[in-house]
Amino acid sequence: MGRSGILRLFVAVYPPPDLAGQIIGLLADPRVGTLPPHRVTTPEQLHLTLVFIGDTPGSRLRDVRESVQRACAGFGPFTLQPNRLLTLPRGSPAPPPRLLAAVTDEPSPLMEIQRRLAARLTRPVERGRATAFLPHLTLSRYSLAPGLPAPSVDLPVAAPPIPVDAVLLMESRLRPGGAVHEVVDSIPLAG
Repeated sequence: MGRSGILRLFVAVYPPPDLAGQIIGLLADPRVGTLPPHRVTTPEQLHLTLVFIGDTPGSRLRDVRESVQRACAGFGPFTLQPNRLLTLPRGSPAPPPRLLAAVTDEPSPLMEIQRRLAARLTRPVERGRATAFLPHLTLSRYSLAPGLPAPSVDLPVAAPPIPVDAVLLMESRLRPGGAVHEVVDSIPLAG
């Protein structure tokens, strides 16, 4: 509870471990084709980010927790349905894709919780990005060597639904081998 220093925070939902492995398994779909050298997300790290808060003084952690709790108030459990594999980012103009994601449907509880979180926890200059929310779970990341063509994947997929019964406030600690995520608080969706 008594954390000090600067915390790198985000709010997310995580699939149960058994489903995380199945969702990552979508990378084996032969329609994906050959990807450039990439790093596959581990089942423990697979999540859907609702809002990235970023560097936050430990002294503000209590306020952040309260904001997340208030944003989730009144919502009961719901499900997410992964329905597409998509290379991201997309748009025009967009940098070359650097990840492959499982995109989900947009159930109204998810979208409203995300909207509330963005309004409460993002800086005004970042709100535009937060409102362009595309619910997705990053399956793999890659970087392209100069001159290599960027992969383009946009495929419908069949995947099990993801039950969501809690929203997690997370701390991300950057390490040489990648980020390590630690649960700061779990907010149950009790309706």
